[in-house]
Amino acid sequence: MKYFYCQSYQVLNLALYNKFVLNNSVTVITASENVFKACEYIDIPVLRHRLFKIRSFFTEIKAVKKEITTILNIVDNDELHFSHTQFAVFCFLLIHTMIKKGERPIFHDFEMVYNSFRKKIPNFREAKLIIQKLLLVVFYEKVPLELRKTTKKNVMISLNLNFIKENSLVIEYETNQYYEKTLELFGKLNIDYSPFNFLFVAQNIKIGSHNSKEYNKKVSEIYNLLEQYAFVVKMHPKLGNIGSLSNLETLPEFLPVEFFFNKVKHAVVSFSSASLVTASKMGGVSVISLNDLLPNNDDFTKQAKEKLISDSEGEIKFVKSIFELKNYLNEKLNA
Repeated sequence: MKYFYCQSYQVLNLALYNKFVLNNSVTVITASENVFKACEYIDIPVLRHRLFKIRSFFTEIKAVKKEITTILNIVDNDELHFSHTQFAVFCFLLIHTMIKKGERPIFHDFEMVYNSFRKKIPNFREAKLIIQKLLLVVFYEKVPLELRKTTKKNVMISLNLNFIKENSLVIEYETNQYYEKTLELFGKLNIDYSPFNFLFVAQNIKIGSHNSKEYNKKVSEIYNLLEQYAFVVKMHPKLGNIGSLSNLETLPEFLPVEFFFNKVKHAVVSFSSASLVTASKMGGVSVISLNDLLPNNDDFTKQAKEKLISDSEGEIKFVKSIFELKNYLNEKLNA
């Protein structure tokens, strides 16, 4: 049996690949309600553990350790796969405890490796994370944690990367293979859903959520256009419904968006979702990024665009104006 710790769809897709393409016996371990629902829908064995908020790791130490022990007793000597190097504190403790027992996990490297946090004078949120890290290290017997910075410059608690590399049984480098595996997987799985013209993959971009009036106005124009062309929307599973898109047909939140790409007749559209890369490799459908429509030149936006271009080998179209987007959609409808 291969156990996959899945708090995200990226790892869930690997678990499904092992199950349906490689015909391995697979069980998913998760605290995510959406991942749990997806596993039930797809009919894949799933072990759901309790979701602990950061405060619970200090106020309910015995309960956390008991949950970890229960999972490791179930896994026993079978393989345990994971990929989380950030955010997933329960996963860090699970992996650390497993290694302390003399067992070694299998790590899937998606190159989601962020910069080390070296700022000398932190702000309040960063100081809070430093304290949480120190408390976790003390309460959980020197679990090797570190602080790292995301491309958005946010600070997060991470499992020490050197610790992962030194103690993993196998390190699977997935960056170059992930999209190919995903395509092969979803070529075998078929969802019973009627075809539709356009799909919008939503992200955490809402009208009024930005300080810039120009930015919010542009988002409003984009969402009005999506409604005009009757887009079907895939909401982000962790971010939930975006009110400005609530009048549009929405796909089940708990299923990976890749399940629906072969139902799209004309175009898959998003801002900078990594799912655009997968769609670009499927063929037969246009893939459009709205990244350049937003008046935002921060480092994250630039890096996201560069990665989309690189990973899709230039197959994603970046529209420069609402007028260009509208004309392109009309061309597809009238083709």
